[in-house]
Amino acid sequence: ITVIKPANYHPFIPPHNPKTGFGGFSGIWSGVSMIFLAYIGFDSIAANSAEAKKPQKTMPRGIIGSLLIAVVLFAAVT
Repeated sequence: ITVIKPANYHPFIPPHNPKTGFGGFSGIWSGVSMIFLAYIGFDSIAANSAEAKKPQKTMPRGIIGSLLIAVVLFAAVT
């Protein structure tokens, strides 16, 4: 259970730290680029359904399998 407090949103965008490279708009752009590339990779699974041998069977497996791998990798680094 999480608690939403307005104090948790200050500062909304953390200041940029030149030593680590985190924070500021450079951190936001890094996150946006990773999300965009992840979406493009996930979208390519559905785009290749015309070339699959049994798309009714293999496409759901590919989509769910890639989603599970992404969830496991995300949980591993968090």
